[in-house]
Amino acid sequence: MGFFEQDWVIALQPFAIGFFLLLIGGEFLVRGAISIANYFSISKLFVGLLIVSIGTSAPEFILAFESIRQSASDVGVGVVIGSSLINVLLLMGLAAVLSPILISGNAIIRDGVALLLAAGALIWSSLNDGDVLSVRDGGFLLGGLVVYVYVSFLMERGGDGDFSGGGDGSLVSFILGLVFTGLGGAALFFGAEYLINASVEVGRAWSGGSNAVLGLTVLAFGTALPELVAITAAGLRRQTNLMVGTLMGASIINILGVLGGAAVLTQFFGQAEAISIAEIFRYDLWTLFAASAVLLPFMTTGQTVSRLEGLVMLLAYGAFLYYALERHPSLPAF
Repeated sequence: MGFFEQDWVIALQPFAIGFFLLLIGGEFLVRGAISIANYFSISKLFVGLLIVSIGTSAPEFILAFESIRQSASDVGVGVVIGSSLINVLLLMGLAAVLSPILISGNAIIRDGVALLLAAGALIWSSLNDGDVLSVRDGGFLLGGLVVYVYVSFLMERGGDGDFSGGGDGSLVSFILGLVFTGLGGAALFFGAEYLINASVEVGRAWSGGSNAVLGLTVLAFGTALPELVAITAAGLRRQTNLMVGTLMGASIINILGVLGGAAVLTQFFGQAEAISIAEIFRYDLWTLFAASAVLLPFMTTGQTVSRLEGLVMLLAYGAFLYYALERHPSLPAF
């Protein structure tokens, strides 16, 4: 084996390990989530919103917190916005194109509106405090997340009644569900870490040297892989509520939990400055808000996201990706 072939094999190893951990983690996380839902008699939608979404959002939080702590907040903010757009437009659109997605009434009223309000709150915070997220803003976002989770639990307890395919509701099944959920979440986290670290150098060249574009595109794709694996596992088991709950919940947690938590924690870890949401992200924030606003009527048309609507979402994400790579204001001028 030649020198360049050895380098090629070595470069592929982190990707192979990362993808393997993501595949195993997604299956374990979905199995565990279904068992927990059976035990507590709560809907798959709520479990997707809370347990699976938090697990799949862990890479975003770690990456965002570390980038902000190292005074590279444009990477962290870019990851959160980019990953949320991937969830709302790319993954939801792709799932709808492959098979129309049935949406429950609770998801329409609560989750679509919650996502829209979360995106709006992020814009309001950046406008109100001069393009930064202060500790106060972070606390406001985290408070919104707590309210959202509490209201979701009250609405979803005993909600959809679809508890087939994952455990018998016994204590043993519940304990196994916790074990599977913990192992799945850990595998997703470390799998994403492998993939993100392996893609950074390639990503910097591809993103034109812009940290913001790197976060919006390459790293956002890397951190969105756990959601992709989790919804694929849920889709194969025909758990559409779990799939929708994961995508919606992950996007809401990204905005309210990841950015809100990072804004608060960085102050306690000696970060002097608040998180900067510079002018370069203004278009991206409004794109996220618009995507959330468009998704809501799509979900209410017959309580189904159709193939046509999914195609519109894919085209919208394609347009955003072109803008990010070719026209983004953070790209160096030539």
